[in-house]
Order: sequence, then structure tokens, then C-alpha cells
Amino acid sequence: MALYLIAGIAGFIGSSLARELIRQGYAVRSIDNLSTSNLENLASIRDKIEFSEANLLDLPVIDRN
Repeated sequence: MALYLIAGIAGFIGSSLARELIRQGYAVRSIDNLSTSNLENLASIRDKIEFSEANLLDLPVIDRN
């Protein structure tokens, strides 16, 4: 099974992409700093993804993911 990393997952496009990947049976790992997005967009899939609240420029967080 493929593992996908989605940056900006809590936005409209990221959350829509994540829902579709999960529907197709893929694993999803994600990162979002929530500056312009909303965790409510992930309510239906929050338990099915690995989520990190961080900025892409935060290299220690990125290395852990």
C-alpha cells in the first residue's frame, strides 16, 4: 500500500484529496500549520490519517514524518 504525504491537508483541496486517497485504500500522512485552513475539514477522516500541526519549514518535524 502506498503512503502519501499531503501538505496543507486541512484546506479544501488537501482534505478532498485525502478523503479520496483513503477511499481508495491508501495511507495518508499530513502536515498543516493551520494558518489558512480549518481542522473541521478533517473531521470525517481525522482517525484515519497521521496529522502533524507544523510548518513545512520546521525541518525537525519534517524529518520525523
